[in-house]
Amino acid sequence: MVLACLVLAPLVACQASVEQAPACVRYTACIRALDELAEGPQPRETNLDRFDPGGACWGSETGALLCERACARGLRWETRRNPTPPPECQP
Repeated sequence: MVLACLVLAPLVACQASVEQAPACVRYTACIRALDELAEGPQPRETNLDRFDPGGACWGSETGALLCERACARGLRWETRRNPTPPPECQP
């Protein structure tokens, strides 16, 4: 039991220790705006929870860097893919 606490303590202490990256703020806003504009009952299947504040992305510096890059790439992809992206997707 003591060993489990010693192993888990650093992991718990690191949770939500990094703030949400600005690129992910913009990316999540963009995807949500596109979902609102989408025709049909199904929104995109992007799991935005991990990119939101307190999400899985922000538990460590390494994870935050990976997620920030993913958000920046996702935002570039959406602006190229949509001829008239909503303002939330604009650079």
